[in-house]
Formats: sequence, C-alpha cells, structure tokens
Amino acid sequence: CFFFLIIRRPPRSTLFPYSTLFRSKNNPEILAPAGSLASGVYAFQGGADAVYLGLSDFSARKFATNFSFDHLRRLKKAAVDSGKKIYIAVNTVIRESELDTLFKYLFRLSFFKPDAIIIQDIGMIQIIKKYFPDTPIHASTQMSVHNTEWVKFLHKLGVSRVVLSRELTFNELSAIRKNCPDMELEVFIHGALCYSFSGKCLASGFIAGRSANKGECIQLCRDYYTEDNGSSKFHFSCRDLALYESVRKYADIGIDSLKIEGRMKPPEYSFYASKLYRAILERADDNEIAELKQKLALIFERFTTNSFFASTSGNDLICNSYASHKGIELGRVERTAKDSFFINLSHDLSIKDGLMFFENEGDLEPHKFSVSQIRTVSGKDTKWLEAGNTAQVFSETVPKAGTLIFQISHRNLDMKNINDLALPQFFVKTDVETVINDDSITISGKMRHGITASIEEKIVVEEAKKESDLNAIMQKHLKTADDENLFEIDSITVINNSHFDKNRIFIPPSQLKSAKRSFVSELKKAFDDKIESFTVPEVPQK
Repeated sequence: CFFFLIIRRPPRSTLFPYSTLFRSKNNPEILAPAGSLASGVYAFQGGADAVYLGLSDFSARKFATNFSFDHLRRLKKAAVDSGKKIYIAVNTVIRESELDTLFKYLFRLSFFKPDAIIIQDIGMIQIIKKYFPDTPIHASTQMSVHNTEWVKFLHKLGVSRVVLSRELTFNELSAIRKNCPDMELEVFIHGALCYSFSGKCLASGFIAGRSANKGECIQLCRDYYTEDNGSSKFHFSCRDLALYESVRKYADIGIDSLKIEGRMKPPEYSFYASKLYRAILERADDNEIAELKQKLALIFERFTTNSFFASTSGNDLICNSYASHKGIELGRVERTAKDSFFINLSHDLSIKDGLMFFENEGDLEPHKFSVSQIRTVSGKDTKWLEAGNTAQVFSETVPKAGTLIFQISHRNLDMKNINDLALPQFFVKTDVETVINDDSITISGKMRHGITASIEEKIVVEEAKKESDLNAIMQKHLKTADDENLFEIDSITVINNSHFDKNRIFIPPSQLKSAKRSFVSELKKAFDDKIESFTVPEVPQK
C-alpha cells in the first residue's frame, strides 16, 4: 500500500547536576540520543539519566556521526563519574556472514561494561546470554513489541527491558505495565516517527537497495511525490512525536524509561530535549517549561503530534505540506523595501540567526537564509533586537507583505565545541601479582575471557636507607594510567622473593614505571591477539 499514490518522484530543490541513584517509581529515567560524543556529554549536562548510542557497525542509524571506541571510552568515563548510564545499540538484523564480526564486536564491547545492549535480532539473545552473560539486554522498538505476551516471552528469554512500539496507546501501555511488573518498560516520548510500524518499512531497501534494518534508510517518506493530476505533496511524512506534559502520566503508571529520538540531530537537541523533559517531570514553573519548548523548537522541530497516545488510529500523523525543521513563527512581513522587509518580532532576533519562508502558497521547499543585517525602525544597525520590536531584515530574496517568517536557529543556543582529547578516558582495570627478586621484577595479570599477560624485567634492588611500605610504593608507580592504552593496573599483590626485608627495599621509580609500561603493552597485545583469533563458537553436533 506504500506505493498506491506514487506516479513519479521528482528531484528535490535544493559536569552533571542530576543524579539517577534515587529514582522512584514516579521518577522515570530520561533517555537521550547520543549521535556523537558531544551529544552524549551535553545530554548528561541537560539532565538525561542515560544515553543510547551506536558505533559504526550494527547500528540502525548508520549515517549518524556514531562513536569510535576512543569516544566511547571518554563518554563511559563521564557516565561512571556521574552515575549515568550508556546503552549501546546493536540493533540491525544480523546476516550469517556477519556472525564472526559480531562476536568480535561484542567481545570488545564487553570490556567497556555497557549498561545494556539494544538488539533487534532475536538470535542475539542467545549469543549474549551464553557468551557475555553479565551484559543486560534491551529489546529494540524495531522488534515491534506491542502486547503482554510478547513482553512475557522476551522476559523468559532473559531480556531485562523492552522498548515498546510507538503505535501503542496510553491505555494499552497501562495494561502491559500492569500485566508485566517484572519487566522494565521504555517508551518513546519525543522525536521522529516512522511511516511504517515501528521501523518495519521496506521502501528504502526495495527502491534504493539500502535497508532500514541495516541502518541505511534514505527516508523516502520525507520526500514529496507527484500524482496524476500534477499535485505534489509529502504523502508519507509523519509529524514528530511531542508528548510534553503527558509524560507525567507515563511516570504515574510506572514506565521505567522515557526515550527521546534523535541520534541524527545536533548536540544542542540532546541538551535541550533532556532539559525540557527533566523540567516537566520535576513540575518546573510554566514559564520555564514554555521557554525550553521554544528553545528546543529552534534547534529542531517539525509539525508535531501526540501520535497514538489517545487513539489506536493515531492523531494527525501526516504533514503533507513540509517534511523538515520549521522552527518557530517569528511573525508576518508588515511591509517591504528593495532589499529588505519589516517584521514585528514575536521572539528575539540576532545576526546569524537562520530564517525561512515560503515564497508562494503551496510551495514545497522554503527559502532559507542567515540574517546578515538588522536595523531598527529608526534606521540604526544593530546585532540583535528583543521580541516586541519591529526589525528591518535584509535578504537577497524579499518575501511579500503578509508572508509568515519562521525562525529556524538562534546563535545564542549554539553549544561550545568539545575538545575530545581533553576528556578523561575509561580504563579496563586489571588485577596483578608482582614478584620482586634480587635482580628482577615479574608482573602477571589475568582478565576476563581468559586473557593473560606476564613480563619479567631486570631491575636494581637495593636496601633502603629507611623503612618504607613496599605495597604503597608499588601502588604509586604501577597504578598510574597511560592514555594511550585501554588497560590500567588496579589491585596489586606483592610477593618479595629478594633477600632484603620487605620494608627496606628500594627500586628506582623509573624502572618500576618501565616495567608497568612493558606489562600494559603485553596486555594490549594479548587483548588484540584474542580479538583477532576470536571466532564464532562451534555449535555442538547432535
């Protein structure tokens, strides 16, 4: 039925103040998108309790910036230090030819101790439970879980949380919550909707050979299509979900997590969406909530809907007129000049803000431009004007009198760039045994999945002039982390096999640090070798 209106498709025109430690039944988790390291950092700062993200492989948002393992290390450190959580999306379907790569991928991820893995392919449940049993599993919305029995079935398989289908009404969610008290439930509250049932659309794969279930959707639903009569409209473009104050009802029935869509959106979106819903849940002042709604709309907002919240058939789901970011209404053009127009401002306006308007009624694509010059009604140039004032705005294309102007960005909302390298990193901790001999030191350690490393280095062992704590010396010189390595020595067991008294041993610190570097390097080699040699475990033959 997707194609019944389509005749042809023409080309287009051109750190953290909030704690999650004491969350109650009526205070659900706010879960924000992290399409990049900056988005994750700002989501935490905005009040999100957790973020979800993907790396370059097996992510249903392949065209998001996504994370490198280095970026994951840095966000993981921020999460650990602030009591936040990270859920990693491994939510594409898995082909037979990808199993070996998948095992290596999950193997590496397991060392970062993700708070959960989000999956679509039900076969991954068996893989994770058997080979990575300490990793919680969340069932993606792409699994289309929409009734009590589906939830109970997944609970029996070992899934700890279900991201329920967007197509469920509040009453249906309430019933599932009542019938499944032992399962964590996560519900989308804001962001883009799919024209198909919770991401089951096959149009992108059929027409362009890029499967949405492999994270490659080209969003054909966001394009306009021309009918036989020559009329062109956005027949399949959904409005964006925006539940706003209705999320308090989800909190009241005990929904565990409120999810914000948007891994393709900028860091400012993650920050302000998190901040808005935090304010709503904490029943902030109405003026504060209204201001946050406006700021979020300036970052990104389509025409909105409450979707299926109150109706099984949905409420005002499709927007035929425009499919992208519309921002907020700034006002209507009062009069025009040769290269400018006059408008009474509904909101503040600054140089470099983004504006757009439709030149003619029924246009599918707007004219967009950045504000380069503003004048007051007295003819004085200014860099900004407050709401309520009349501004003379200069533009290469001048809209007609009466044209509605939309503000689609505001420079004061731009976040500062984050220096990735300045953020501290997460380290995989390793317990070691250190043996001190008369002329050498041996350091041995063992990690999960049977990874071991051991080195022996020549050192100078002398009698110290005064008593000292050998354990404290080892802790001081061996535990320091090296940003170039993933691993860090944690607890140290010291065995003294030298002929010196344990409390009267001196070893040059430079030699201890050299031994530490050698051990960590050996551990990294063992880790890399294990991943390289890791293959899909054979299934026992009956």
